Amino acid sequence: MKNNKQKYNIKHLYLLFIGRINLKVYYIIILLIIFSLSVKAQVNDDEISDVKIEEPKIIEQREEYDTQEYSNSQQVEQTDDTINIDDEIIEVEDSEEPQDNDDIENSTEAENTAVNNLVLENDKQSDTEENDTEIEIDLVNDTNTNNITTNTNDTANVTKKQPKKLDTSKGLFIDSSFVGSYNPINVGLDLKVFYRCSNIIKSTNDIFKGNYIDVGFRNEFKMGNNMAGVYADFIATTFMQIDAGIYYNVFYNIDTFNAGYIGFDNTDIIFADINAVSSGSSSGYIISVAPKFYYTFKTGVTIENRTEINLLGQSGNSPYYIDKDKYIFYKSNDLEIINQISILTIVNLFKVGPSYSILYVVGSKQFAQSIDINLSVSKYFLNNSLFLHFDLKSGWNLSHPYYANTVYFEGKLGIRYQIL
Repeated sequence: MKNNKQKYNIKHLYLLFIGRINLKVYYIIILLIIFSLSVKAQVNDDEISDVKIEEPKIIEQREEYDTQEYSNSQQVEQTDDTINIDDEIIEVEDSEEPQDNDDIENSTEAENTAVNNLVLENDKQSDTEENDTEIEIDLVNDTNTNNITTNTNDTANVTKKQPKKLDTSKGLFIDSSFVGSYNPINVGLDLKVFYRCSNIIKSTNDIFKGNYIDVGFRNEFKMGNNMAGVYADFIATTFMQIDAGIYYNVFYNIDTFNAGYIGFDNTDIIFADINAVSSGSSSGYIISVAPKFYYTFKTGVTIENRTEINLLGQSGNSPYYIDKDKYIFYKSNDLEIINQISILTIVNLFKVGPSYSILYVVGSKQFAQSIDINLSVSKYFLNNSLFLHFDLKSGWNLSHPYYANTVYFEGKLGIRYQIL
């Protein structure tokens, strides 16, 4: 008896250590998300700052415009000088030898007429050149204005440039979910760290379009047990998915929940006797394989059928034990089969539909079934790097060893973040 007590103390310390590791892991996840967000924000700022805004071209065009305006003003001044030069020539002609009065009067009238004609021609030429200058200046102004407007629009486009959305078909992810249920009551945390590889099957056939595999580590922490191990989810075709995992499963005792390992000699136990027995600790394994087949019609309705097969082994001293997560009895080595068929459709952001679930344990002959209504909603944020999802299932326990003809609820709130 003393040895068993010592063994229990060692396991108890080990489980407390595992619980603390789980808390530290979640702290590390939060820090990684914050650090990754800051890095991605800095990268986006650098991408925007690296784009060259063509402000020097605006300055050069303004200088060309000022130079051209100055040259036009010089042309106008040269025209005025030409008029002054002609006046001087006329004055020189007036300074020749005197003639007779009649000749002088005739010549004076002719000179006046010639001067007037010359002045009129100069005025017309000056007006024409000024008009041409004004037209050229207007054209330059319009051109510069259009260039400035274009450059301003380019600058605005650079400012409004959005970073590219992440490719969710590959990369390193963290997925953490909070789960809870009523009838029976249970709460837990589910953590996944996985890497996604796309196009595993190289084929041009449409049924293999978008195939990928998630491979990683999973830790599920609940009120009475902790399950940790490696897993893989393989989306093989457009109608089939295969999930598999190997986990180390440990039952532990927390006095508040009393949901650890509880062994019995048989399965004919009333509900009050189950809760009256103090739980202990035990270790074991779970090997899981779950194929899922689905088909989506043109109307958007999807039919899914998922069968989960679990091979369980536990190191307890009793031939049977009860899992308070489900209130189902298992043998020390047993086989569990869970099947669920669903009919789902998309309504706005929601995916809703009914389902039928059945559970059967081969060794203990335990059986349960229920009809359910499923509701799920999901949304991408931060350029697809952050994914939030909420799943709610409510139904009626048609048959169950301890919760037959009762309403039950099950919810899951999860967040998935792409690290790389």
